[in-house]
Amino acid sequence: MTYLILDTSTDLCLIALANEKEIIAEEVFAHSNLLSNRLLPGIHALIEAHIQSPKNLRGIAFGVGPGSYTGTRVGVAVAKSLAFGLQIPIKTFNSPLAFLPKKEGAFAFLIPTRSGQFYVLLGDISSSQVIQKAASLLNKEELEKFEAVDFLVCSSDKELPPAFRKKTYYPPVPNLHSLCHFLSEQRHTSLENVEVLYLYTPL
Repeated sequence: MTYLILDTSTDLCLIALANEKEIIAEEVFAHSNLLSNRLLPGIHALIEAHIQSPKNLRGIAFGVGPGSYTGTRVGVAVAKSLAFGLQIPIKTFNSPLAFLPKKEGAFAFLIPTRSGQFYVLLGDISSSQVIQKAASLLNKEELEKFEAVDFLVCSSDKELPPAFRKKTYYPPVPNLHSLCHFLSEQRHTSLENVEVLYLYTPL
């Protein structure tokens, strides 16, 4: 079953074709706020080069944020439109799951917002599995209860509470292979049940 995978929640555009737990092909590029010009041609080129036609897709998986308002919205709109037009099922995922490091263990993915809060996604990652445990928007004081994680994923440790600055942290990097493992365990959802989360600060 060949899936198209999309995420446009950050400054990077991620496009991939996957089959079960394997990535067939991927394209990652900085879209420079030109998604309306680059996203559909990028999808078309990847499909044409590897599976010839969109009719050979059996599903679409796409990131629903948190991320920039315009970027996330464009990606979600394109994915939903393709799924509706091709009459194929969809899967959704929290966008940070596409940016996990190649590291095993319990993680906390932290995204600071302009309001002073943090979007926190908790999970476990191994060589063959990614499990999402919880996701929520928390105040800085509330982060203390997540000190037990093995490592953090964040752009910088400067805005973290002092206790967290001692922990190992990794910057977000595109990792579609781990995302593919996560998606292989997820069920399809309906187009009507897609919930998108926007943040002022991208990953």
